[in-house]
Amino acid sequence: MFTLKSSQVFEKSKKSNVQVLPPVISSSFLLFSKFYSRNLSPVGDFPRRVSIGELLYQDSSNKILSPVNGLAFLNPQENNISLRIDGELNFKPTYEKKDYNINEIKSRLNDLGIVSLDFNCEPFSKFLEEFSGSKESLIVFSPLTAEGNYDYKSVILSKYKPEFDTFKKSLEKAFSNSKIFDFLIEKKVNYKYPDGLYELFLKKYCNVTQPNFINHNNILFIGPETLYYILQALYYNSPFHERLVSVNILNKKGKFEGETKYFNIKNGTNLTNFFQYFKSKYKYNYFTTNSLYNKEPVLEIGDDYIYNIYNHSSFYICETKNSSITEGICIDCGDCNYYCPVNANPKALLNINITDFKIDICINCGICTVFCPANIDFQNRIKKERGN
Repeated sequence: MFTLKSSQVFEKSKKSNVQVLPPVISSSFLLFSKFYSRNLSPVGDFPRRVSIGELLYQDSSNKILSPVNGLAFLNPQENNISLRIDGELNFKPTYEKKDYNINEIKSRLNDLGIVSLDFNCEPFSKFLEEFSGSKESLIVFSPLTAEGNYDYKSVILSKYKPEFDTFKKSLEKAFSNSKIFDFLIEKKVNYKYPDGLYELFLKKYCNVTQPNFINHNNILFIGPETLYYILQALYYNSPFHERLVSVNILNKKGKFEGETKYFNIKNGTNLTNFFQYFKSKYKYNYFTTNSLYNKEPVLEIGDDYIYNIYNHSSFYICETKNSSITEGICIDCGDCNYYCPVNANPKALLNINITDFKIDICINCGICTVFCPANIDFQNRIKKERGN
């Protein structure tokens, strides 16, 4: 299985085209009851006609909303809900500029299914509930996503700046004792791997000493992708039912071909025909969601694949399935320690006595693995040490 190198991310960023192409159309949609490790319960009677944003699954905190206007059918044996479009294809936003109080923000974001795309898709309203707003607390607007796939900062400032200003003022009013770090307007930060990881971002730019043990009571961290959907929900009444997805083409050498392309894809979309288009164009037979941070299976184009907006924001079309790299022997170059952003001494993981590895400050960014010329999988060793 391949993993991307940081140099490839930089190369991709230089070539990226921020144009969003027409939405991916599917004849059928499928929503599963499982949300990460939890099973959500279906809501309402089935079959029934539903509209975009209508509640279909929920548990005590999470919600899954209908991505289409159409007919919904419950399949209890398979624990899924199938949907068929029967009406307007896309959601029609209605603009409303309003100075919400904090309770109205929580309620509205909860109703529209807005989650934190920075923290395992937990409801964003949950973090607002946990946040204390004390004198020691921080509200952080980050301009960087972990993968750096899409420049949400530019989009927010060009299309949604008045809405962002209004939202920011609402938080300032609700949490008047908190210090706000606004890296979208007030502070300049350029993307550099792995700065987009919230742990490193907080340590490097906000002087948070233990970011890998983030205290949501004292830190309200809002990444740009999460902010993008917050603003659409609050001021355009848009539910979280689709997500902006990047598609990249990788040849057998693991090199990017052409520009990154972006599509809005609805939750539950069957992407089989979508991937077939790339197969016919590039003659490549495989795809994956693998990235710098995630080691995912490489799958064959042609099999059914149902997109889940809570899991992935990027796809890679691949020429080969098996481009796994065999670990070599450490050549004592020291690159793992040199590039470690928190000086955790990952090289100590190769010693018989590994107590010199500073596991408490390691943020598991994987940069030691990425830059190792011997292809040593430090990330796997770190997971074993942590018992993961």
